[in-house]
Amino acid sequence: MTETKIGKLLKELTLFFGIDEEKVLEKLEKELFHLDSYVAECWNNANPISASEIEEFYKKTDAYIYNLSVWNATYARRKWTDVIIDKLEEKKCIKVLDFGAGIGDDCIKLYNRGFRVDYCDLKGLTSDFALWRFSRQGCADDIKMCHDLNELPVHYYDAIICIDVLEHIADPLIILEHFSKSLKPKGCLLLTESFSCVNDDYPSHLRQNIKYAGKIHRIAAKYGLLCLSKTLEEKPLYFVKADKNIDFFLKLNTFIFNNYIELFKKGFGVLSRNLICY
Repeated sequence: MTETKIGKLLKELTLFFGIDEEKVLEKLEKELFHLDSYVAECWNNANPISASEIEEFYKKTDAYIYNLSVWNATYARRKWTDVIIDKLEEKKCIKVLDFGAGIGDDCIKLYNRGFRVDYCDLKGLTSDFALWRFSRQGCADDIKMCHDLNELPVHYYDAIICIDVLEHIADPLIILEHFSKSLKPKGCLLLTESFSCVNDDYPSHLRQNIKYAGKIHRIAAKYGLLCLSKTLEEKPLYFVKADKNIDFFLKLNTFIFNNYIELFKKGFGVLSRNLICY
């Protein structure tokens, strides 16, 4: 990251927190030198165990403001955003939900590209920072803030994006169920997850979710969200909500991805994507 970008981050964070620049720089440098290290430090100090304790941690911590400020500025993360925007424009999406939107970077970028974007995340310090940024960007009145899954509209969104969120959630299946309900038929989901990344560097990635590693395509299919990515290594993965003959599509999707290495060699991947009737 260039000195100019670091200086911009430092200025923005100092202005928001209203504290000495040196104190902000101390925390920012932890993430700059070793991404996720300040998050791990705060998590280990708080040691949240129960679901309510974990939720309270996310509401109060400043760790993700520093962490996401750095991570979202990296080339790899910006590349994901480019892929997301390209896909949304290709599919002519208009109404988009950013779930687990954090500090609101993607919301701002999507808004600036003409999408009608809603923000969804826990109400707390991180979402306060996002709203503060929206106000500074002049889009606070246009980006709807949602802090409760149950408030999401049904069959409303053309697309949902969910980037590195599910590994932090005690029951990610509930989230997928809500995604399926909130998406329009043929709506798309762009998702990344790190279920397999469970170690001391990432203590906020819940160990109980490692059972979902490598299985997101099968799990999502149970909720009518069909993975159309060529491989599970793509980031973000691309899912479409089926709109008819759903039982057939679910069986076909499960069969293809259970055998995707051999099937894609034989060209079945192209066939399966065409069957969605886009």
